[in-house]
Amino acid sequence: MPASDFFQIYESSALELFEKFQQSDHLFSFLSDYLPPFVQLSRACLVNTQKEVFRHDGLLYREYTRTPLFLDADRNWPIVPVDHAFGACFFTDLLDHSALQELQNQQQRLITLFGGKQDQPGPLCLWFANELAPFIDLGDLEDRILAEEDRPDMIFVLNRGLLVSLSRETISRIFSLEQLDASHLVDQQLLENWLDITEKTQGRKYFKLGANAPYKNFFYFYVFLLDMIRNYPKNDAGLPPEMVAIWSKP
Repeated sequence: MPASDFFQIYESSALELFEKFQQSDHLFSFLSDYLPPFVQLSRACLVNTQKEVFRHDGLLYREYTRTPLFLDADRNWPIVPVDHAFGACFFTDLLDHSALQELQNQQQRLITLFGGKQDQPGPLCLWFANELAPFIDLGDLEDRILAEEDRPDMIFVLNRGLLVSLSRETISRIFSLEQLDASHLVDQQLLENWLDITEKTQGRKYFKLGANAPYKNFFYFYVFLLDMIRNYPKNDAGLPPEMVAIWSKP
């Protein structure tokens, strides 16, 4: 297949995905339809073994075939144990200083509920905004986030672009999004050199991506989200047997 055909398919797929998003009521309703079948995104009540509770509109967790449908009586939301959660998507229409503080507060509550155990991964924290305040650009936003101890894995602003956390998987995906030949294998030494320059020398923890067209930015966001969910090290290893018996269906 000629490269021009491949890029035409890529372009049409990105446009169609963005049209589906525009037709949906909200980002969360779109993602609930277009995430992999083993992932649920919905309003849910997250609980841990210390009986701490976190209620959120955009919780990412395992599908109902592995998590029995127990409901929060107050809101009729599913109750999800922290061991079966991936993390959360946090949404704001306009990302300004006030919204930034609120997103950080919500994220901190989620991180605290996960417990920060060394042998357990922390939650995926994904921020989405339709617009960035006029007096803030992505560089300012990155500087502000880097000053925080707990940082989101990705920040996506529809009309500007996204900041995505630095990793080998991220760099490999960026290579593919930069329209390299699909058969080209990314050189491992090149990845390590790039990581060394970007992370150690400059102290940066994010890659900044932005296209002129919002539909391309949205496509980047969607692809990185799928990558993060796929690579998230979530399994039942280390769960107490009683938790497996209660929360996991055969």
